[in-house]
Amino acid sequence: MLKTIEDLRNRKIISITEMIQIRNHIYQLNSHMPSNAKIQLFVNAVHKVIETHLSGIDFATQATIKDILLHKILVDQQSQLTRYDVFKTIFELELTPEIQLEMAKDWLKETAEFSIRSEELKNFLDFFESVPKSINHRKPIRFMLAFATIIFVILLVSLKLRPPQSSTTTFEPNYSVLSLPANMYVTTIDDPILKSLYGNSFTYLTFSPDPFSFQDFNYFNLKNYLKFQRNSKLSEPEYFNEVIRITRELDVDPLLIFAIAGHEQSFVPLEHRFADEIINNPYNVFQSWEKYNTNFSDSTRIASNTVKNRLKSLPNDASPLVWLNEIYAEDPNWHIGVGQIYKKLNQIARVKRQ
Repeated sequence: MLKTIEDLRNRKIISITEMIQIRNHIYQLNSHMPSNAKIQLFVNAVHKVIETHLSGIDFATQATIKDILLHKILVDQQSQLTRYDVFKTIFELELTPEIQLEMAKDWLKETAEFSIRSEELKNFLDFFESVPKSINHRKPIRFMLAFATIIFVILLVSLKLRPPQSSTTTFEPNYSVLSLPANMYVTTIDDPILKSLYGNSFTYLTFSPDPFSFQDFNYFNLKNYLKFQRNSKLSEPEYFNEVIRITRELDVDPLLIFAIAGHEQSFVPLEHRFADEIINNPYNVFQSWEKYNTNFSDSTRIASNTVKNRLKSLPNDASPLVWLNEIYAEDPNWHIGVGQIYKKLNQIARVKRQ
């Protein structure tokens, strides 16, 4: 376990220097943009960097952890964040020890690629040099614009930075980290990099009114329901996380996609003798898993795109699920079954907005 801790300490997430470089790069590329737009791009870029190190943690908790980590580097003046900071922060959250241990195990397995037994974690914590106490963390600020403003002030004032001039920089950004959430767009900008990311037409901070767009949910509540109450193959990380990845990319509500799998194949019970085949197409796209059986990623993308594309033409007076029913299934009552499961999953896992 001590070797694992040392490895986590050596795995950097981001440093204050790199944050300055990101900020400078965004300022250089988009000097003509309004300040709040540049702030949004900056904070979103930093969040994306941190998020790549938080797989296995539900989105609501990710927001809290990101807030705590940014506080460490910007207020407590840590020079950098490492994966050890994530590990330690998990045990600072106001959660039961059982949930903390489960979260740490899932995070270590899915992000840090370590498999740690609960007993090993417990034994280690007994000898932890300073067992972290619960902290009263702040409520996550939606889209973090206020917090981002503080970040900019700290970077500009405390670090005594001037807006970058036309000089070049050796920083080579990963442009993928500059993407905004799937249902958020930016005003029209004459910038080739942003155009390659978002297309040519933007509406700054306008959110998609489409029904069933991507929404946060409690990762562990849903995963535990699928695993312990439904004995579902979908609870396994390779499938569970793939649904989240694809629906987030396509801006589709993951709970609806899980609900469709629940209605079509009862969430693919592990004890089903054809579970390994059904999981390749648990949504019965193109009629059934028997007729169309490629792989899970392919069928998940098809199901998500079907939902997204159909609902683009939703009439104002139509029910979204009834409208989707017309092309997804021959059974006219399909929307009732899916709707009931979707409602249950919302009760179990939906993050209540503040």
